Amino acid sequence: SSGINAEWPLRPGRKIIQVQPLQTKKLPAQPAKEPAPAPRPAQTAGKAQKALSEMRVASPSTRRILYTGLSAEGDGRKAYLLQRKIKGPEEKFEYPLTSALEVGWKIREVSSDIESKPAQFGRSRIVQDTFYRTNGVL
Repeated sequence: SSGINAEWPLRPGRKIIQVQPLQTKKLPAQPAKEPAPAPRPAQTAGKAQKALSEMRVASPSTRRILYTGLSAEGDGRKAYLLQRKIKGPEEKFEYPLTSALEVGWKIREVSSDIESKPAQFGRSRIVQDTFYRTNGVL
């Protein structure tokens, strides 16, 4: 047999290419390696603790929220995440993890020293309350 399916007609102008069978080599046997010793619990706990040390541990009252109720009812994980969202990054992390956090790190301390006033040409609430409605523009 030539390796060509007789059902497939050869298009005009096409040639049949003969391909040699694949040659394989047998590799020498590798000596079996001893499996690495299993890490002791103290070693893995230290690594996990180091990885988690970037974020401060939640308070016991906040942690308790996590295990009470269901997220679908607004309790459990959902309530826990809402509670953690209230805190600023300075309260949740030991140090700024990204350059974006470095920019605003301890901004409340810096801004408390500076006298601030509303923007002169900023959007005012009166336009939004009088012009817009819940169903759209007047």
